[in-house]
Amino acid sequence: MGQTLSQALPASPKVTEKTVPNQSGKVVLVTGGTGGIGRCLAGILYNAGARVWITGRSDAKGVAVVAEIRKQYPTSTGDILFLRLDYNDLATVKKSAQDFLVRESRLNVLFNNAGIMFPPKGAVTAQGYDQQFGTNALATFLFTKLVTPLIQATAKTAPSGESRIVWVSSSMADFQAPNGGVELDNLNYKSPRSEWVRYGISKAALMLYAAEAHRRLAADNITNVVLDPGVVKSDLLRDAPSWFQGFARMQRHDTIYGAYTELFAGFSADIKGKEYPYVIPWGRIVPLRKDIAASAKPKSQGGTGVATEFWDWTEREVAKYV
Repeated sequence: MGQTLSQALPASPKVTEKTVPNQSGKVVLVTGGTGGIGRCLAGILYNAGARVWITGRSDAKGVAVVAEIRKQYPTSTGDILFLRLDYNDLATVKKSAQDFLVRESRLNVLFNNAGIMFPPKGAVTAQGYDQQFGTNALATFLFTKLVTPLIQATAKTAPSGESRIVWVSSSMADFQAPNGGVELDNLNYKSPRSEWVRYGISKAALMLYAAEAHRRLAADNITNVVLDPGVVKSDLLRDAPSWFQGFARMQRHDTIYGAYTELFAGFSADIKGKEYPYVIPWGRIVPLRKDIAASAKPKSQGGTGVATEFWDWTEREVAKYV
């Protein structure tokens, strides 16, 4: 209960547009950066001097957002570019990753910010996965896998703790995900789950990916961070039930506050040396939910090993698209 109240009543942000370190020479990629929190984050980082990539499904919208951000920050010494990326179809993700990789020689920080919530009832991805799970979990995993070699190469010459993969989860993982975060025997939802639980699972999945990625990449000087951005104004709730939109409206903060949470996860020195820290609004590190924390640990460390099994299952699911 204490942590729940802490998430609902957050303290002042620790990293803002005024305090974020200068990002000159850094390359940052923000998935889902054409709107909401991602757009705010991209603008802040562009203004701080970074070379920022934003992704989205619409070329027209992406080009327009790039132009808007350039106009918003006319004195920036950074750069901002758009990459088309459609998480609804795993078969297209590799092409997008390749388009990015041929144009860049560095990637300092990846923000896995893209996601959906409450799609139309029964909506599935091009491959037939539940749309929330396929988009928020599987496609995010696939794109991350495809660009990880560049993050590894960049990390070889980067200061310790500065190369990061940031996984944007949600408080709904805490409130709605089942025991352990995911159900390994029900990933196709043959036993039906509510849209709330399915969303929670898709976001708990990112907690487990972050934990397993930490074990696989820590030796490469790459830090994995997972976060709950907070309840803020964004497009994410546009398809949510009207009663929930009304409830959320009473609690929502300005969109930029979600970007503050991501800034902390991506750039705060407090993250250095931590094992897949869980960041809550607007920049505090707290433990994962107890049962999800157990899933995150391998059996050799006293956990249940669910994260490792889930990672291996995901690898098999996306193998044909790598």
